[in-house]
Amino acid sequence: MIAFLYRTLFAITCLWAAFRNSFWSLALFIYMFPLEQVLQSGIPFLTTGRGLEVVNYSIACVVGISVLVQLLRVTNLFYGLANTSSLACLGLYIWALLSVIWSPAKALIFNYVYSGIPYLIITLLGPLLVSSILDLFKSSRALLLLSIPMALIFLISPEFDMSSGRLNIHLSSEVNSNVLAVGEFGGLLIISAILYQPKEIIGILNFPVRIILVILGAIISLQSGSRGQFFGAIAVSILLIPVAIRIKSVLGFISILISTILISIIIYYVYSITLGGLKSFAVKRFDINELLFGVSSAEGRLSNIQTLFFAWIYSPIAYLIGLGTGAFSTITSSGEDYPHNLLAEVAFELGIIGFLLLFSCLISAGKSCFQLFIHYRNMQEERSAVTLLIGYIAYEFILANKQGALWGVPILFLFTSIAGRLEKRIILEEDSNQVDNSNLTEPTSVLVSNGGLNIQNLDIK
Repeated sequence: MIAFLYRTLFAITCLWAAFRNSFWSLALFIYMFPLEQVLQSGIPFLTTGRGLEVVNYSIACVVGISVLVQLLRVTNLFYGLANTSSLACLGLYIWALLSVIWSPAKALIFNYVYSGIPYLIITLLGPLLVSSILDLFKSSRALLLLSIPMALIFLISPEFDMSSGRLNIHLSSEVNSNVLAVGEFGGLLIISAILYQPKEIIGILNFPVRIILVILGAIISLQSGSRGQFFGAIAVSILLIPVAIRIKSVLGFISILISTILISIIIYYVYSITLGGLKSFAVKRFDINELLFGVSSAEGRLSNIQTLFFAWIYSPIAYLIGLGTGAFSTITSSGEDYPHNLLAEVAFELGIIGFLLLFSCLISAGKSCFQLFIHYRNMQEERSAVTLLIGYIAYEFILANKQGALWGVPILFLFTSIAGRLEKRIILEEDSNQVDNSNLTEPTSVLVSNGGLNIQNLDIK
């Protein structure tokens, strides 16, 4: 019965997203990995690798169908798709594929690259689901609505437990579900709930409800044991609160200040209470010594970077072209397949060429976000959407340099591509507004009647 309910709700959501609202399709893509964990808790078939592929291909089909539907609804749909961020991203992945030729990990790299290609395709198509800044605002609202049942399942479903010290599902005696995806979900929920700022004061997603969602997101990210997800989301959200809300008066400034302090206090108590309820070995993950020197610590990440750096520095040809995709897996003694740091992976495995492509992608996205903010700063919902975009990019960039790999960070490049696309589409929006205003205020001719005298074709400028 539970499996039938989960399958039915997932199918209905996919159909609704594919044929009705493109911003729901985008929300499904963004939440693809945590949604896998939710569905696994109710559908036994999904606990297999083949089962998860069904979920991924389903969401890929939803995105594809939604893009086709957008072709019928949106004029000049493809305008803005070819922007600097997107092209640099595409160039980076093409260069990564070419680097397999000189990579020492040829025999090991096939599955690593092959598994990432479908995500790359969806990432390149995903921006077509967002044709205006308000589409992005609606997508953030869809994320919040979708978060409510997902958060409840994470916290209430008996399939999720803390027996291993982290919130996950035991798929077998040796395999657990993806705790990092659970933690990422909690962080995205925190950012969306804090930075989503609608014009209406009263509504289903007003301040009290969003505070509840912030609490749920914090609890989930803490229970997942994902330290970077929790602290990264909190830092990004708190810093961007003044950016998300247009300050019109001293009273407005005081209101924002009080809200920020209130949110900070609530998060502090949630942090204390949640950790107080965890077992000692789960709490230990948040100890400063464990953060710096324990398992999956800053020390481990630094060691990975050093390993790659010294291999790179002793190979002059690698300065330009890099060591090759996946080279880390052949030179490390840690047994890991990638260094868990995107900047180091790109710089040392793909060389100066790869790093410049990544740098261009990120800098261009930052420039686009700045231009979007300048353009929409006086419009509350649009301003909030731009701030959310900045928050998502910053958060995903933090995660990419904590746990990510080039072929496993599709959401980061999705958001950078969306930023570039929306900046370009400002021109279309302005032209459309000018045409609408011209039609409303500048009629080309009128008919004036005065008794028996008719005057036609009187131009008004």
